[in-house]
Amino acid sequence: MRSVPFPTTPAQVRACLAAAEAGAIAVERDGVALLVVMPVEEYTRLAELDQRSAGAMGSDQTGSASDTSLVAASDSAGAAQSAEEPIHARLKPDLDEQARRRSVADDVERLVAVLAAERITVSPDDAYAAWKRHSDDFAASWLTLYDDDDANRQALLRHLDLKA
Repeated sequence: MRSVPFPTTPAQVRACLAAAEAGAIAVERDGVALLVVMPVEEYTRLAELDQRSAGAMGSDQTGSASDTSLVAASDSAGAAQSAEEPIHARLKPDLDEQARRRSVADDVERLVAVLAAERITVSPDDAYAAWKRHSDDFAASWLTLYDDDDANRQALLRHLDLKA
C-alpha cells in the first residue's frame, strides 16, 4: 500500500484522492498512518472478506462474537497474516492520550485553514465539536468530500452541521 503525507492544502487533498483512485493509500503524518483512503470497490471487497473472516472465527472463548473491524486494506503479505490480529491493528497509531489530543488539535487547525483558504469561515470550536461528533470518521469524511467543487464543500459543511 502506498503512503502519502497528510494533506494540508486543497491541491494536496485532490492529489491524495486521485492517488486513491488507483488503489488504497495510507495517509500519514510523522510516519504514523492516520487513515486509509481506497476506491469503493476495493473497500466493498475487503469488507466482504472481513465479514467472512469474522464469521469463520465464530465466537471467542467467552462465547461472544469476534469484534474485528475493517479499517484498512492489507497487502498480499498481510492477507496471509493470522486471523488473530485484526487488519486495523497494524495501522492504529500507538499514541498516548496527550499526543492523541495534540493530533486532533493539529487536524482541526488544518481543517480550519483549508476551509479558510476557500473563504469558508469555521471556528476551531465548531470544527472541534464536529470532530467530537464524528470521531474517527471525521477525517475520512472531510478528506473524501472536500475538493474544489462548491457542491462538495457544501456537502461537507452539511455533513458536519457547520455554516458557510
